[in-house]
Amino acid sequence: MNYFALFLNENNFIEKCILLMRFINNPSTKSRPHITVRLFKGYDSRIDETKERQFTYLNIIKPGTFNFEEKEPPYVVFLQCESEEIEGIEYKPDFPYSRLHITIYEGDDYVYAEKLYRLLDSKRWHFRLTFDKPRRLEQQKVGIKNYGKPDFQTIFNEVIGEGYQSFLDNNKKNAEIKLDLMEKVLHSLDLYLKNNEVEAAVSFYSKPKQWKNINNKRNEYRQMQIGFNPLSIEEESFILKKPVADAIYITPPEYARDMVECGLVALGDNIKEIDFGDSAIGTGTLFLALRRWIDEKQHNGYGIRSAVGIDIDKRMAEEAYVRYYKRGLKVICSDALLNDIDLGEKRNLMLVNPPFNRHEDIPKDYRDLIYRKAKEQTGISVAGNAGLYVYHLLIMDKWLCDDAVAVWLLPTIFMQAKYGEAIRAYLLNKVQLIRVHIYNDEKEQFHNTLVSTSIVVFRKRKNDEKERILISYGDSIDNPISYKYVQRDALIKSIDNWRGILSESESVNAARYGITFNDLFEIKRGVATGANSFFVMAREKAVHLQIPDIALKPLLPKARYLKSLVIEKKEDGYPDVDPQLVIIDCDLDETVIKELYPDFYDYLQLAKVKGDEGVAIVDRSLIKNRQPWYKQEKREPPVFLLTYMGRNKKNCPPLYFIWNKSQAIALNTYILLYPRQWLMDKLIENPMMYEIVLEALNKSAMEIVSTRTRIYSGGLNKIEPNELRKMPVIGLDELLQSYR
Repeated sequence: MNYFALFLNENNFIEKCILLMRFINNPSTKSRPHITVRLFKGYDSRIDETKERQFTYLNIIKPGTFNFEEKEPPYVVFLQCESEEIEGIEYKPDFPYSRLHITIYEGDDYVYAEKLYRLLDSKRWHFRLTFDKPRRLEQQKVGIKNYGKPDFQTIFNEVIGEGYQSFLDNNKKNAEIKLDLMEKVLHSLDLYLKNNEVEAAVSFYSKPKQWKNINNKRNEYRQMQIGFNPLSIEEESFILKKPVADAIYITPPEYARDMVECGLVALGDNIKEIDFGDSAIGTGTLFLALRRWIDEKQHNGYGIRSAVGIDIDKRMAEEAYVRYYKRGLKVICSDALLNDIDLGEKRNLMLVNPPFNRHEDIPKDYRDLIYRKAKEQTGISVAGNAGLYVYHLLIMDKWLCDDAVAVWLLPTIFMQAKYGEAIRAYLLNKVQLIRVHIYNDEKEQFHNTLVSTSIVVFRKRKNDEKERILISYGDSIDNPISYKYVQRDALIKSIDNWRGILSESESVNAARYGITFNDLFEIKRGVATGANSFFVMAREKAVHLQIPDIALKPLLPKARYLKSLVIEKKEDGYPDVDPQLVIIDCDLDETVIKELYPDFYDYLQLAKVKGDEGVAIVDRSLIKNRQPWYKQEKREPPVFLLTYMGRNKKNCPPLYFIWNKSQAIALNTYILLYPRQWLMDKLIENPMMYEIVLEALNKSAMEIVSTRTRIYSGGLNKIEPNELRKMPVIGLDELLQSYR
């Protein structure tokens, strides 16, 4: 993990005081005082702009603490900082409530930390630290702290005139002496602030209002409400019962800026006074991005007339309020999907990164409720396995005024999943779709989840039959890798799957003959054992355990161990691969096994011992329903296999086909293809056809399958058997002529 930080140095007296504070309280530290602005993994060209930014000041606001209420170390005492130059580029998704700060103390001594905080809190703050020269962020790797050691002896002498050598020799761990030194440093800092007329600084943030006791519990899903003005939240004693657990994925700054740009371009000159809305406001990232964009582009004449954010999470709503109420954001803490709250006037611009919760996380009674809301709102039925974001987009149609523009950050899977058809129908029939931008799925997009995302832009207006929609792909809205305009009719025709809209049209042969994978093959998943670590093992281990051959089947290893697209067969039917694996698959009664194969029986008994999680292997849901429990799903050795998941490789599609000549079966890391009888007859009649079919399958993998896989962040491609069955196969001209 890497990070960008703004480091302090010894260039002015204030910085020397802060350097000395950190050294006194953490004398073993090798890190200069700094503000961590961004955490990230690896290189990403999108954050190059962050490195080039220059900063001229910090507002030092007041001291603060972490972990004091929980009384769990490490206890942290810090100086809260603010800077409009930095604000909006920070991104620490694992710490969504963290604000800019400089750590002064971090340790296990709660008593000392509390005394230090009280000392700091008694002194004068709220001043501006102006840098002598503009500074840039520095990139560092977490855990490596070799930033050069300041000359602390000189700094001691300049700031307080004494104590350095004595502190080093005797008193590094003496709490009273450290606090005494801190008192002297703070006194010198206070004198400097007075004598040099350092500019005062006022915090950007609001102070939370007193909670008002609304005490309104009309239904189970009623949430605490922060009124437009003033702030009001239900009493602390009311336990917030959110229908769906949190799925917090903070919008990266670059994506927020892209969404704002898309929204304002779509608004054009028609709307200059913006009524902004965000129905999943979080900590306010999208509002801030809009605010900053408008401030930077004042000559365009845009202004924010009103701004409202909604969030179901109390802490999120409070954080958004505290950060941005002074700058015009009004906040409601409630469930945006229900209509027992007053949302105020309809919005003409919505920017939303909705919750990405999977359908398994949505309780049935709540899902039934929002299903009815979505149906009432749009007339569109939502599939039962839809994620929460599907309902969110459909229901929030109610908050858009006529001609309003909406920009949503959605999982790209909506373009091809069956449950995504509700969104596709809405975009084609209820509004005017303007643009879809698909982010480069080979790069991680959110720091804390693997999900590929897209920006969807539409206008609340009756669609134009002849309208063209811009579809783009790449890291950046401004400089996409590829783009094209498509007619609305083309999207209607491909309503089942929009993944291929950027690719070339499919083979004429496939369209002409209409042959699909389902026409050629019976398609099944590989075996799901329920406990691979128990049922799958090296062949040598099975021999050592004296498991009989009748209880074993040869098994293909994972695709990364295969050196060829053709798996040859050894004399005993096992695949000519390394490692050699077997899978336990036996239908003998356990009493027979005990009598004939006692060593095998002893091994089976291990599955009845409860593990660390308190559940035995035989009690797992997939296993306990099998008879006998060590009998696997019936699978014959497949003739062809498709890798179930994979990433793009040089000269090879992410998912590819393999010809299996052996008697091995495979786990569910593969999809198994069994030729239908008419095709099997062709293969037996002419064995050369195996190679022809394999070549055609991998041509189809490159040109067809790769455009229709489900793609997750990091470039991971997946496909399900039902999806494969419907796809056309290309490159089998001779075979197609005799088909049927």
